[in-house]
Amino acid sequence: MTTGWTVRAGMIATMLALALALTMPAGASWPNPFASQAHMVALRSGAPAAPGQWVTERRNIREDFRRFHGQDVERIDAVAVMSDCDNRNASAEAWYGRIRFLSD
Repeated sequence: MTTGWTVRAGMIATMLALALALTMPAGASWPNPFASQAHMVALRSGAPAAPGQWVTERRNIREDFRRFHGQDVERIDAVAVMSDCDNRNASAEAWYGRIRFLSD
């Protein structure tokens, strides 16, 4: 089976996509329509309240994986950060600051 992901033997290729959604309400979740191993979660909804201003998001990634994938994750092997609006035939610009993973 081809998944589009390169995985090591015994590694489970699952993904959690945290999104800033224009039309879905904050907190909504849905399966990714293009990748069965991925799940989407809307962190914010609608246009930015203050365009051009930095925002901070905090998530309990371990709890998110339990909730959406039924997995108790002890280790993260990879993190991808991206901006994507190609399904809307549009363009976007995004800036990312420091990403930190903190213990409970």
